[in-house]
Amino acid sequence: MNSDLRRLLPWLGIPLLVAVLAYAEPSLFFGNGMDDQPAPAFTLPVVAGEGLGDIVQLDADRGHVVVLDFWASWCGPCRQSIPILNRVRARAGDDVRFYGVNVETLASLSPRQVVMAHASFGAEFPSVRDADGTIQRAYGVNRYPTLVVIDTGGTIRYIASGVPSPSRLLEEIRNASH
Repeated sequence: MNSDLRRLLPWLGIPLLVAVLAYAEPSLFFGNGMDDQPAPAFTLPVVAGEGLGDIVQLDADRGHVVVLDFWASWCGPCRQSIPILNRVRARAGDDVRFYGVNVETLASLSPRQVVMAHASFGAEFPSVRDADGTIQRAYGVNRYPTLVVIDTGGTIRYIASGVPSPSRLLEEIRNASH
């Protein structure tokens, strides 16, 4: 039995190593090739959080770094990332705009349920809703959470899926502000 285990150990270790690396630095595995591209514009109302009912027009945020957080109510890693984003937002300052982008259709989640999910996650920034998937497709998002950092000129500087590293996200925000 001992020799069988030794033969299997390398095969068992490979998936574990891949999982650890993916969690530690998601962008290594999940980048979508949109870095350094103009950020696709959108105009959507705030559906949850501060500024409820206000209109978010991405082009109007030029001159500010923008962080988009694509999320869903059923996504466990999304729930884990929100407290990190709240802390990063507090450290990044008022010149950085954070927006959640809920990706669920109207058939799968009512507007009231979006508000409840947003609140239960503890998000301290507003969320808009991409109910028809237009924004997700424009940004090449197919995993959740996905974070997009857009620089002051409207160019995508960083995209990563998974629970973010606070220090890495702050570094990317600082880089995007120059």
